[in-house]
Amino acid sequence: RDAAGADGGLAEAVEEGLVRGPRIFPSGMALSQTGGHGDVRPRTQPVDACACCSGGLAMSRIADGVAECRRAARDELRKGATQIKIVASGGVFARQPELAQVIADAVGRPVVLAADVESSTRGAAIVALERIGALPSIEIPARTTRTYRPKAARRARYERALARQDRLMTALRVSGLEN
Repeated sequence: RDAAGADGGLAEAVEEGLVRGPRIFPSGMALSQTGGHGDVRPRTQPVDACACCSGGLAMSRIADGVAECRRAARDELRKGATQIKIVASGGVFARQPELAQVIADAVGRPVVLAADVESSTRGAAIVALERIGALPSIEIPARTTRTYRPKAARRARYERALARQDRLMTALRVSGLEN
């Protein structure tokens, strides 16, 4: 399971035998808010800079607010991600797990919290050890603390809010006031 950065193309290349490697469950680019754990841009770089400006090393994308997070998550899933990595602010879910419920409601998908704060780093090490043959298999289930499932009433509220935001953005575009 990818901890952020791999895309569906890499998983397809492994599946089709174009490159050797373990089966990949890509998470695509991690989601982070402006100034958050995954916002590694220099202070002078704008939010909407293209991937080529970051040297192709982007492992996260900026998404602020419910609608942007939902749109970014859907885009990563569209590109082949099998799960979404969220780097909210460096361990915030460990301190405030109720935020995981908010994310689950907003994106309409279950959010699973890892038992270990450093589980992504450990996961990357396990994949590397398996790849060099030091481990016979990486079929080790991740330890989790809890799974937060979307709640229908909250999900419906977010759907209405997204529809309203889409209508407002369309009106801004039509009027020429977007920028």
